[in-house]
Amino acid sequence: MKTFILFMMLIDYINGSPYSFGEFQRHTTTDSYASSKSDTNIFAILTGLCEETEDNISLNLSYTGLQRIHEKFINNSHITCLNLSNNNIIYVSPTAFELLPNLTYLNLANNRVSVPAFRLSVKNSKLKTLVLDNNHFGDQNSIFNFHDTFSNIEHLYLRQNSLNSFSNTNIFLNLRHLYLSDNIISSVDKIIGEIPRSTLTYLYLERNSIRHVNGTTLYNLEYLALDGNRIESLCNQYCHNSWLSLNRMTKLKHLSLSGNQITEIESDSFLETSNLITLDLSNNRITTIRKDTLKPLTMLEVLSLSGNRLTTFPEFFPLINIQNFTLVNNNLASIPTELFSDFRVLKYLSLSNNYISNVEKRAFLNLISLEELDLSNNRIENLPEEWMTPQNRIRNLNLEDNYFTDFKNLSLENAESLENIFLQRNAIEVLNVASFLNVSEYVSIHIEDQSKRRLSNTKKDGSSSDSTTFSYEYATSNINYRYDDYYN
Repeated sequence: MKTFILFMMLIDYINGSPYSFGEFQRHTTTDSYASSKSDTNIFAILTGLCEETEDNISLNLSYTGLQRIHEKFINNSHITCLNLSNNNIIYVSPTAFELLPNLTYLNLANNRVSVPAFRLSVKNSKLKTLVLDNNHFGDQNSIFNFHDTFSNIEHLYLRQNSLNSFSNTNIFLNLRHLYLSDNIISSVDKIIGEIPRSTLTYLYLERNSIRHVNGTTLYNLEYLALDGNRIESLCNQYCHNSWLSLNRMTKLKHLSLSGNQITEIESDSFLETSNLITLDLSNNRITTIRKDTLKPLTMLEVLSLSGNRLTTFPEFFPLINIQNFTLVNNNLASIPTELFSDFRVLKYLSLSNNYISNVEKRAFLNLISLEELDLSNNRIENLPEEWMTPQNRIRNLNLEDNYFTDFKNLSLENAESLENIFLQRNAIEVLNVASFLNVSEYVSIHIEDQSKRRLSNTKKDGSSSDSTTFSYEYATSNINYRYDDYYN
C-alpha cells in the first residue's frame, strides 16, 4: 500500500497536479544525515529531527530522482515531516509547500538547490527544522541573504555548502541550533552576524578555517563545537595568536575543540565556564596544563585530553564530578600514588597508548565507582601490591600490549569485582592458579593462544594437580580462560 500511494502521488506530481491524501499513515522516518556530533557524546542533545517529535506524520521521498518541486507540490494538512533528501532537485517553487500548513520539518539535503534563491511561503510558519546540507551556493564568495520567510526556524542545517558568510541574519528570531560544519568559514562574526544572541544556544562549526572566536558575542551558547579548525590557544582576557576566548560564556555546558592546533591554555581560560559538563581537547598539541587552570570546572563530567603531548598529569582537583576521562596517546610514563583520589564518581578511565612503565601503590585509591580501566599499549611489566584497594569495583581491566610475562605480576589481591581481564599481546608464559585466589570465580581472562606456554596448577597447599582447573573456549584467535575452581 505504501508503494502504491507513493507511485500514484509521483504520477500526479509529474502531471503537474498536487496530490491530496485522504488518509496517510503515521510513522517515523529515520534520517541519519541530520545528526550532529553530539551523537558521540553521552548526553542526548535535541537536533530537531522528526523522531524527536511525538505523533509526527512523515513522508519520505528521498532517493526518488526528483528534479523540480513545483508550486503546491502536495496537499495534506496532516504531514509534519517531509524528507526530499538525496535527489537531483535544482528548483523549488516558493509556494511548493503552501498546502502543507502543519509542516515542521523539511529536509532538502544532498540536492542541487540554489540555496541563495531558496524561499518559503508565509503559510509555512510552523516550520521549525530546515536541512539544506550539501546543496549549491554558487560562487564560494557569494553572500547568502536570508529572507523573512525563515523567521520561525529553530534548527538550521547548512553543512557542506562551501559557505563563507551570509547576511540579513536578524530575521532569525527563534533560531536555537545552527549547523555550519564543513564549510570555508574563517570568521565567526561574519557568519553569525545579527542573529539574536538570546536564542542561539547550539553552534556547530567543525572543520572550517576559523582562527579567532570571541566568546563575548556568544554569551548564550550552551554547546559549541569547533573541531578541526586552526585555533592555537584558549584564553579569557589575556589572548594572543589564534585564540578562542571563553570570556562571558557562563552558560556553556559542552565544548569540543578536537583536532585544532592548541599548544597553550592560559590559566584564566575557564574562569567563567564553571557550568561545563563535557570538554574535548583531544588531538591537539598540548604539552602542559598550568596549576589551577581546571579548578573552576567543578561540574565537569566528561574530559578528553587524548592525542596530545602531555608528559605529566595535570592537576585535577577539584574535578569531583568526572565520570569519563581519557588520556590516550600522550607521553605519560608514570602513574603517581593517589593521583585520582578525588574521582569518586569516575566510571571510565583510559590511559592507553602512552609510555607508562611505573604504576605506584594506591594509584587508583578511592575510585569506588570505576568500572572500566584501560592501560593497554604501555610498557608495564608488573603492577605493585595495593595498586587496587578493596573499595575498587573495576569490572573490565584492559592490559593488552604490555610487558607482562607472569600472571602473578598483576597483583590482583583486591580484584573480586573483576569480570574481564584482557591480556592479549603480552608475553605471558605462566598462569599460576594461586594468583587467582582473590579473583571472582567467574572472571574471564583473554589471552592469545601463542602467548600461553604452560599452566602451573598449584593448590593452596603448594601441591600440584594433574588436571587443569581452567575451562576455555576459542573465540576468534583468542582463548577466554575462565577460572572454575582452584580446589580439587
